[in-house]
Amino acid sequence: DNVDTAELLNMMDSVDFSDPDQAATALQVLSLVVGEEETTEAPFRNIYPTTTSAPPVEQTPQVDENGAEITTVKKTTTTTEAPTTTAADAKDDKDSEAFQGLIKVMIKLTTSANLPGNLTADDFTNRIGVSKLVGDFLDPSLKGKNYRNWQLMNDNNNIFGSHQIRQSLEEFTEKALQSRVLEPSELFVRAEVHSQNSFIQYEKIAIPEVRRRQVYEGETFVFPMWRERAKRS
Repeated sequence: DNVDTAELLNMMDSVDFSDPDQAATALQVLSLVVGEEETTEAPFRNIYPTTTSAPPVEQTPQVDENGAEITTVKKTTTTTEAPTTTAADAKDDKDSEAFQGLIKVMIKLTTSANLPGNLTADDFTNRIGVSKLVGDFLDPSLKGKNYRNWQLMNDNNNIFGSHQIRQSLEEFTEKALQSRVLEPSELFVRAEVHSQNSFIQYEKIAIPEVRRRQVYEGETFVFPMWRERAKRS
């Protein structure tokens, strides 16, 4: 469990995610390591410039030769110090870079091009298990394991954030379902994968079962009036 993020990223770079065994092993490792709970909070850091002012100098009365009072005033100077990089800033930069590396790993893990054209029942079950890991990884809530990291991503407008992973996962799961081979005895298959932050249901129906259910006669949802319009045309 005590694997450094940089070490983990190096391990993932050498993984062939198109190989089912390597992909399954990578998924296991990532599930154990990615997103350990944040136990400490970053210390407060002042992002504003620090301004220091010299204390005002009391006016010193002086008298000229005629007895008139002469007042001498010394000017007060103000200096502005540029913001300095603190230990908290350095930690944020390091954690942000590491988390961006993990985002790239999640995208590799859910790249649909890594799926073969045909998947057996066991292969399909193993492959769609990735949605549980990604679901928890994407959790941006206070209870999520990566709350602080997602806050760092939100602070940087040059980072895609979670959308790219979510899109990759959708394409991956859709292709996995298309690639699931139905056995002659299987009229349909169903599966569901859920985590604390996600829930995905899968169903694939064989053509004979589609005809038996008379899908186009009302057993599935259609938008109102579609069927009526089809009949009129």
